[in-house]
Amino acid sequence: MSTIPESPQEDLTLCSSRGPIPNGFDSAIELFPAASYQYVVCRVGFKLDLEQQAYVYRDREQALRIVQRNQQPTQQMLQSLPPHREYIERWLASTTSN
Repeated sequence: MSTIPESPQEDLTLCSSRGPIPNGFDSAIELFPAASYQYVVCRVGFKLDLEQQAYVYRDREQALRIVQRNQQPTQQMLQSLPPHREYIERWLASTTSN
């Protein structure tokens, strides 16, 4: 990494323990977006050390159970919503009657 300028080298070092993410950079306006860093990291054979985030993978099964448990109530709620146009018409009628 000695030929990489200091700022991108710091970003790549940051990415050594987790993949690059948009919120992982100091500035809101970066020269390259997180996806570009991810591409470079993968293309140069950079090996991520995800050991620091092992808890994420241990909690995966629990997360899947929670998502599955929430799917049925979510579908029920979505089915109880009126169609888009009907909702707008009801809303418009309620605002004009006042």
